[in-house]
Amino acid sequence: MRKYLNADIIAALGAVVTLNTERYVYDFFKHDVSMLVDAANNPDGENNRFLWYSRKCGTTCFQERKVYVRDTDAFSNWVYYVKLLGAQQTAIVQDRIHAFAVTVRGFENGRVLGDLYELDYGTHAGHVTRKALPAHTSIITFMGGEERTFPYEEVKNNREGIAYKYGSIKNRLDIPADTGELKDILEKLREERDNSTDTHAATFTMSNTSPHGDWLAYIRAQIKQLKNAGLSPDDVDLEISCRYYGERPDWKDAFKLFDEFSTDDLETIGVLWGKI
Repeated sequence: MRKYLNADIIAALGAVVTLNTERYVYDFFKHDVSMLVDAANNPDGENNRFLWYSRKCGTTCFQERKVYVRDTDAFSNWVYYVKLLGAQQTAIVQDRIHAFAVTVRGFENGRVLGDLYELDYGTHAGHVTRKALPAHTSIITFMGGEERTFPYEEVKNNREGIAYKYGSIKNRLDIPADTGELKDILEKLREERDNSTDTHAATFTMSNTSPHGDWLAYIRAQIKQLKNAGLSPDDVDLEISCRYYGERPDWKDAFKLFDEFSTDDLETIGVLWGKI
């Protein structure tokens, strides 16, 4: 298992996205980066440990402890792209996936720093399938700040009714009956990663230089040209409209686009990392 210590987490995972993810790249900026930044602001030993993967159509990021609780969204999404066959449970991966365990340590000079552990997705998804524990209880935090505990099956079958009675749900944590067993599973995994001797220098970099100069101005012009023409994106030769050669933008600059345009605009003309 290769590991990268004290890495610029967002730059490193962004580099993987650049090379491997072709569609729905905005998921990385809109969801994954937000989760990683929040964790860097308050790493508590659990909320700063994630499982992350890049595939052809998008990325996925979940807190590690949530993945190991069976039948939750985190569990189902993480194992979705693998099938285990035969008595030996041979892993057949159904997509081009690059997976990492991520430990966020905090901020340094505006960067989210931490450790990355490269995973064999098929092997890891098989481990999750075998070791995940059934959900027993759901701890729900509502938008008003109130926290309540419910039986998992009640939440699974009546989520809308609970939200109607208590308000919109801000956060939900599904836990097994034996939280000590879950803790033991996670501690063993992390010990194995930490003991790996296959350590590599964290040399991931990104750049926002380009032959177009100000890439944000260039992208704005492309979007406005489409809108001013009153054309549907399907009616435009997007490959020509969005031709952009050079280095990928810095992730902070990418956020500026979300302040100005909808994600539909951005995805449509291919201005996000995997397209430009």
